[in-house]
Amino acid sequence: MKIIGFDPGSRYFGIGLLEKKGNKISYLYSEVINLEDKDLLLRFKALWEKLDVFFTNQINDISNISASIEDGFVGKNIKSADTLAKIRGIIIASLISRKIAYKMFSPREIKKALTGNGNADKGQIAKMVSTLLNINTDNIKDDETDALAIAYCHALSIKTHKPNIQSNNKQQTTNDKRGGANAFSN
Repeated sequence: MKIIGFDPGSRYFGIGLLEKKGNKISYLYSEVINLEDKDLLLRFKALWEKLDVFFTNQINDISNISASIEDGFVGKNIKSADTLAKIRGIIIASLISRKIAYKMFSPREIKKALTGNGNADKGQIAKMVSTLLNINTDNIKDDETDALAIAYCHALSIKTHKPNIQSNNKQQTTNDKRGGANAFSN
């Protein structure tokens, strides 16, 4: 299974792509999309187009893929939170248009999954990404490292299991951590 991690940002947008085979998680690809335009709507358009290029170039088969997005928190700057919510909307729309399942993770969940500490700093996250994926993160930007951490957190949440064969032929619905059914889940 391939797992995409998205680190939403209004100027710098991280993407990380991992592969999970059994219990082994491997690095495939990462990048930062620079959204330089001063006009916010042009940044949104550029993000949509660059996500399309990413999917065209990096994802050949969507039948065995899942995505993860860092969920936001509302701090003191409501305008920034609003902009990031719109960025997440663009990601979600892009995923839905391709019928790709996704999950959202809070920054604390991601930090805890990688380091065991929900208050870990960016340096600790980068070190764990480097160690866990056996890659050199010296030339990888923070947004890429964060996206890889998000994807890794999601990979840990995906259970490797054998198909469940039920004798009563009832359709089984999977629920995410928040109790809601994930309509696109694998």
